[in-house]
Amino acid sequence: MAANITNYLAKESGRLTYDIYQRTLYSSPWLALPKKVAWPQEMGEKVSNVMFERPRLSSEQAWSAVAFNTGGTNSCTPIADEVVFNTTLREMQLFHKAVHSPRFCVNDLLFTGARQQQMANVVKALQEQVRFHWIERHRDEFANWSNKVIAEPGLDTNTESVSTFPTTQATSYLTNGLLEYYYETLILEQGGQHQLSTQNGRPIFGLITDQVSSRRLTRADDAIREDWRNTSKADSLLEPLGVSHTYNGFVHMIDDMPPRYTYAGGVYTKVEPYLYDAGTTQLKVNPAWRTADYQDSYIYAANALQFRVPSSVTGVGRAKFNPQNYMGDFRWLNIQNDDASSDSYNPDGNVGRFRGVLMSASEGINPHVMFTIRHKVCPADLGLADCLGS
Repeated sequence: MAANITNYLAKESGRLTYDIYQRTLYSSPWLALPKKVAWPQEMGEKVSNVMFERPRLSSEQAWSAVAFNTGGTNSCTPIADEVVFNTTLREMQLFHKAVHSPRFCVNDLLFTGARQQQMANVVKALQEQVRFHWIERHRDEFANWSNKVIAEPGLDTNTESVSTFPTTQATSYLTNGLLEYYYETLILEQGGQHQLSTQNGRPIFGLITDQVSSRRLTRADDAIREDWRNTSKADSLLEPLGVSHTYNGFVHMIDDMPPRYTYAGGVYTKVEPYLYDAGTTQLKVNPAWRTADYQDSYIYAANALQFRVPSSVTGVGRAKFNPQNYMGDFRWLNIQNDDASSDSYNPDGNVGRFRGVLMSASEGINPHVMFTIRHKVCPADLGLADCLGS
């Protein structure tokens, strides 16, 4: 028999106002920043790319003087250095998930106040959830591919594509000195190929961090506070994020809810940003997230990571399929089912739900220029003071 259905829409009872409000999730630069391209079709669910590493010499010969040939020499064919090439294969794999709403019965809509607005908010809430999934997916995959750094005097590091962080405890907040170290690292790694923009002929890279850390970096050191300039031309990659300035070689992009952690016994434990309050049926900001001691910030470089999303396949030969949007676009599904023993029994076609599908693969192109820094979170100075003369 058909499964029971819960009505999640508010009924009109003479007290329901027609101003329908909605509490939304936060946004993030992780939505617009990562590049998305098509997945190569008909190549399987796993594909590898090939990175040519820096060339090296099997042996280096000394430079020799050019001279006239006297019968015992041949200056037309100098001794050669043989260049050896090495390659790295990096595998990417598709992952997917679906998001759907509860099932809605048409009979419940007969008694629902402001039903058009409420159903519009249902779709909006689903879209917010998909945005949240993409933010976490992009951010987590960046961390997975990147070099993982602990902000402590030894800079304990796990190299690119290692899935876990070192277990060393972070002892420092994010500092300009630490960022300058990695700015130099990026320059040595041919930074011009990975810059997001330029300032006075020098490359500008991305820093994704929280608001408090960003403000501390720009205010903490009076000697370099003036290193804040407007870019002469905002890079097209940064325009959707509203970025218009640089600081100390980095453009600051604010992630309002970056991953935060507690630490005990050599283990970092992630603190969820939201908690469900069963008493109020609300998803609320987790107080433990605000007081967590550790956080991840990210150095973002261009041409380092991209995401591949499959194109829709609507037909192969005589087989026809519904178009699929693997970015999480929601469709209304009203699937008739005349099997009375099934949970989805729907003989009259009056029960349906919204459903969206997400699918992507992360492709690490240059993970050696990607850095995730785990550092301490220090609370903002609230500037509170007692009244004068009290």
